[in-house]
Amino acid sequence: MTHPSKNKGNGFERELVQQATDSGLEAKRAWGSNGEALGCHATVDLVVDGFKLQAKRRKSIPAWLGMSEHVDGVVVRADYQEAKVLISWFDFLDFLKWRQQYERGQDRPTNADGDLGRQSETEGQE
Repeated sequence: MTHPSKNKGNGFERELVQQATDSGLEAKRAWGSNGEALGCHATVDLVVDGFKLQAKRRKSIPAWLGMSEHVDGVVVRADYQEAKVLISWFDFLDFLKWRQQYERGQDRPTNADGDLGRQSETEGQE
């Protein structure tokens, strides 16, 4: 019998793939959460538009990583390591869609407000 936390992680990975494909992006989940099934490193959980991602779902995110409503992202770096950016999932999907359109030579996608068409994290969730 599968452990509840494994089920929770698998469900999260499926949710991310579904949201990406609903956004018009190519997305695949690694079978058994093992990236080797996709020809990647074992730590890869899913690939979205060529980006290899690892999905982590927790009951809560550490407060020091929390993003307030006043910022679009958080940049973190451990000593002597490369900086990493934490942005909302839907902003990331919007970035990937913009990148696709840019690579095809299309204009930058915007909505009536002039932004990339951000949607809230609760939009599209049933």
